[in-house]
Amino acid sequence: MLAEASSGGKPSVRTSQLDHTWSIANAQPGAVVTLEVDTQAAANSENDNFAFTYSIGAGPWVNLGTLLNGTARQTLSTQLPSSTSGLIQVRVVDTDRTSGRGGIDQLSIYRIRVVSAGDPGEQAPVVTITSPPRAQR
Repeated sequence: MLAEASSGGKPSVRTSQLDHTWSIANAQPGAVVTLEVDTQAAANSENDNFAFTYSIGAGPWVNLGTLLNGTARQTLSTQLPSSTSGLIQVRVVDTDRTSGRGGIDQLSIYRIRVVSAGDPGEQAPVVTITSPPRAQR
């Protein structure tokens, strides 16, 4: 379970915030590479949600999705490039840092994983379906 930290100070200016990063080392390339985050956030009075992003190597942060507070357990996932290898970082930040909203909100992380399947040289099949031409009358 992760919980926000309070900035302290007077309640009227107090904020709460969460900013946490996980590092996944030694990701392997595959025909299909998928990043999955299994998570849940309890309802909170501030309507504070949690934004997830990821980075491959030292690359830019890419949006993975937003976990809405009070929703059922869910898995945020995305397909990564088949050449993905090495370090992958996953980051979560809260979405509300309004002064005066200093309640400590929490979220649960059940699992973070990278799944690599198949040989990186393999490509998923592409199927094109075309209708037969209409018979002439």
